[in-house]
Amino acid sequence: DISNTQIIRRNNPFKATSRINGLFANTTVSINNYLYLEASIRQDYFSVLTNPIFPEQSENTSLYGGGSLSFILSDAFKVPKWISFAKLRLGLGSAGFGSVAPHSQFNTFILSTDPKEIEGATLPIANINGDRAANPFLRPTRTLSTEYGTDLRFFNNRLGLDFVYYDQVTVDHVLNTPLPASSGFSSFTENAAEVRNRGVEVLINLHPIKTKDFNWNVNLNFARNRNTVVSLSDDVSQLNFDPDRTFSANIIVPLEGQIGDIWGNVFDRNEQGQIIHDEDGLPQIAVDREILGNFTPDWSGGLTNTISYKNFALSFLIDTKQGGEILSTTSSFGYLFGRHVLSLPGRDSDDFTIIGEGVGPDGESPNTNAAKLDTYYERLSSITELNVYDASFIKLRQLTFGYTFNENLLQKLKIVKSLNITLVGRNLFFFQNGLDELGLDPEAIQNASSLGGGIEYAALPSTRSIGLNLKVTF
Repeated sequence: DISNTQIIRRNNPFKATSRINGLFANTTVSINNYLYLEASIRQDYFSVLTNPIFPEQSENTSLYGGGSLSFILSDAFKVPKWISFAKLRLGLGSAGFGSVAPHSQFNTFILSTDPKEIEGATLPIANINGDRAANPFLRPTRTLSTEYGTDLRFFNNRLGLDFVYYDQVTVDHVLNTPLPASSGFSSFTENAAEVRNRGVEVLINLHPIKTKDFNWNVNLNFARNRNTVVSLSDDVSQLNFDPDRTFSANIIVPLEGQIGDIWGNVFDRNEQGQIIHDEDGLPQIAVDREILGNFTPDWSGGLTNTISYKNFALSFLIDTKQGGEILSTTSSFGYLFGRHVLSLPGRDSDDFTIIGEGVGPDGESPNTNAAKLDTYYERLSSITELNVYDASFIKLRQLTFGYTFNENLLQKLKIVKSLNITLVGRNLFFFQNGLDELGLDPEAIQNASSLGGGIEYAALPSTRSIGLNLKVTF
């Protein structure tokens, strides 16, 4: 019973539902059991893209389909014995998505559950829900893709290679494009971009040892993707997203560039690259921002190694992502509040001042102006190039060691058919960590960017776990 409480706060639940109705057909044709053709077609209707005011003007449906052709060379022709299996495949297709939140086509209002009067004014009892401007004329996003691949196996399946190259073009890509504050909204949902993605994926399977008691299996995977912004709405050269908490940088989408560029403040330097300081001894910020990186990794990969001997099994998984950058507000606030390891210089001075390395206001003579420590590091906190880190990592993601009990022993128990006990460790340690200086895990960061990456804010260290798994079959 909470009726005797002084203030009762009522929740304001928001419930939204959506529906996709679709018609689907597919067919498969086999010729001589070595040539296979698959084709499909689908028509989807998206409730989230239905204009509630002018339903007849809605572009809420998408017709798409695709086909794939597979040719098993090892069945069509006589191949050497060391080739166990060989297949080539080609895929062409399209897909449609209504990937927007419910009620994105109109703004809704929320009612205050506890309207109050204050001196000289009355609080509004209703206001617009959220800060995003609605768009009643959204269209489905469409992706056109081409894929080439091969599946090869050699030496009685001891060695396998799976290779894929893909080329995807996404048109009418939905983005929440920023709006000026004078509009009363922060962003506008629209079909804003055409993006092309190209890349490769490789999987290698190796089984070097296979005997009655001893087995060794290795899996290697590699992936690389590159995206290019082909066009943007309204003939603009770039879209600016997500300023960091110090407003010193943005995540941008540049025309003919990649989604996710980090665009931020840099030091003002002379022609020799020396940092220019003002009359107060503070490093100057350049007038023009620069692109300091992109959150998309250059490539990613993994290694799985499994060794078993009789009833024992040992396995480990190593994962890596190489390349890509991230803007850390933890680093920025570290400079601001004096908690960054690089904010230590100057603390041993008698007057708590520091003379920065570089040149003075004239851009030529050495800097001799001393700056107060707090204002000096406050300035550094807003210089983005100091707070952009390499997001590369190599980690031991998982290590397991297990034992499976002998079936003959379990038969004596009668009720137990199988029993396995495994020691499991996850996120045990890094071989490489670009954010090690900050004590953060590049993979565990909850990005504060609406584009899915690029900005870290108040991230917590990742968790190392060690556990025991027991699997029993009755």
